[in-house]
Amino acid sequence: MRSSSKNLPEDFGKTRQQYEDVKAGVKSLDCFFMYNGHEFNAYEVLEVPAGAAKDLVEKAYQARKEFADPSQQEFFRCAYQAILKK
Repeated sequence: MRSSSKNLPEDFGKTRQQYEDVKAGVKSLDCFFMYNGHEFNAYEVLEVPAGAAKDLVEKAYQARKEFADPSQQEFFRCAYQAILKK
């Protein structure tokens, strides 16, 4: 059975909720970025609350980068830059 919105399938999932929020004028604090063909939430990657202050984000980034394997450092840098661009 289809919902009231004819353009979206019933199983549209979280993306459907995001669509409804935008339509209702609700702003999201989340910040998503693409890495290696996948979408990630930058705040979750750096383990800080969504909408966190930039100084907290920078401290989290530096901590992750310090202990990360060299192959993971680029991933954390992408998350950090996505938040700074927001």
